[in-house]
Amino acid sequence: MAITWSEGRHEIGGAAVTLRHLLDEDRALVNDLMRRSGVRTYFDWDEIRQYTPTVLIVEWCGETRWTAAFSGTTAATPTVVPLLWRAHAWAVIAFGFRVFGLSTADGSLAWSLGPDSIGWPVTALAVDEDGDMLFVAPEIEVIAVEAGITVAWEYSHDEPIVGMTWEAGLLDLEQWDGVHVWLDARTGERVR
Repeated sequence: MAITWSEGRHEIGGAAVTLRHLLDEDRALVNDLMRRSGVRTYFDWDEIRQYTPTVLIVEWCGETRWTAAFSGTTAATPTVVPLLWRAHAWAVIAFGFRVFGLSTADGSLAWSLGPDSIGWPVTALAVDEDGDMLFVAPEIEVIAVEAGITVAWEYSHDEPIVGMTWEAGLLDLEQWDGVHVWLDARTGERVR
């Protein structure tokens, strides 16, 4: 299942998650957040110095509680796609051109994929039923990532992908124009 979330409180794998999007105009709020102890920050400071920053705040309230803040580089609201990769106890957050795998226990960074491997904003995430593989859809491609955070396969696409679901070994890619393309989730080959 892949869902693009808006700001507000949401449910993910039994935990309440609050998403807030802050722009440069909210700098006082961002600075206050950074001063609070216990907030994990995943910022690319070089990008923030060059571009108008945008900040995503994730507040996780499950068996444990933690807050994480992520930086982006556009004043427009980036796509935010969260997912629970339950087999590994990772909260997966796609924010703009990056994907982060955070420990659900404390919000610590387990892994990340960045602009060097993702050339477009991420529009969808999905995970297979066994939890062996994560599927990342940056607009016009799909990247299959194994649990060791290695790329298993990539599929290039002509139309922007706006949604993606895993079902019985197949990935259903929903294109911008409403057409659906089906891929074999293990190989990335188009089956319909």
